[in-house]
Amino acid sequence: MLTYVLYSGLWGWHCKSSAIEKENCALRCVSAACYEKIYGDDPLEEGEIDFKRGREFQYCVRKESIGESITGKIHVDI
Repeated sequence: MLTYVLYSGLWGWHCKSSAIEKENCALRCVSAACYEKIYGDDPLEEGEIDFKRGREFQYCVRKESIGESITGKIHVDI
């Protein structure tokens, strides 16, 4: 379903404009709250690979999925 939403343009042209914009849209779709917390002030840019924030995002989504609070600082050692 996510692939259809991204490629159909239902989220607007910016989600189809580049590979990294699709990635940002997909992350927002998985968890808007975690996306805003981890990437909100500094979204991924073309060519950027950010393993640290990627792990923080995954951890945030896991916490959110089991009903734990995602407020406060999320720190994951790599």
